[in-house]
Amino acid sequence: MSVQEGFCDIHTHVLPDVDDGPRMIEESLSIIGEAAAVGVRKILCTPHFSAESPSLLLDTIAGQFDLLRKSLMNKIDGVEISLGAELMIHPDLAETIRRDVRLTVNGKGRFALIEMPLSEIPLYARSVLFDLLVKGTTPIWAHPERCRGVMRDYRVLDPYIQSGVLIQLNAGSLLGLYGWSVRRTAEKLLKNGYVHLCASDTHRSGNMKDRWPKAYGKIVKIAGETKAVELCSMTPSRVMG
Repeated sequence: MSVQEGFCDIHTHVLPDVDDGPRMIEESLSIIGEAAAVGVRKILCTPHFSAESPSLLLDTIAGQFDLLRKSLMNKIDGVEISLGAELMIHPDLAETIRRDVRLTVNGKGRFALIEMPLSEIPLYARSVLFDLLVKGTTPIWAHPERCRGVMRDYRVLDPYIQSGVLIQLNAGSLLGLYGWSVRRTAEKLLKNGYVHLCASDTHRSGNMKDRWPKAYGKIVKIAGETKAVELCSMTPSRVMG
């Protein structure tokens, strides 16, 4: 691997007891340890966010992040963690983010990780993402290769990318972990220059050992080493700031 600064993972579910990720902090530390062992140096914690009781949930997430950061000290060297969220798209998402910037990457308001339904792209998606762009927040579309609408025709992403939306591919999609159709779509996106970032979307310990090295190798094979470094290290590192 020639990623000099290491991998930078902008989509993870490693906070304990906040979503469908690990229940206990011991598993959180195990995941981070596995990530460090395969060369991950920066991890963005992106728990799923629900619009119900947002302030209470965000306070809980912030508390669990502080707990994990303190527990990480003196246990795992060389890994930096920071906080964001994975936001399910909804018509009022831009206003939700305006009300609480903690939902964005590192709470800076510059980038936000957005999830679409796996079935179809909502009719309101373009207006919501464009509204975010106008307000100065760049949406990062999480794993669009898993969306049926994209699987049918990946060129549906064209107007989003042309307007400035960034596309994040799951490492596991390239490895067939979500099925053959998702893998084929991921490869098409990669071959045709539709991908800006790669991330693990890890939820459990045991995921990291092969996921990053194998996905990186697959990207090198499909798009070349320069592009692999860009997707797995350089661009995500700039996003995290």
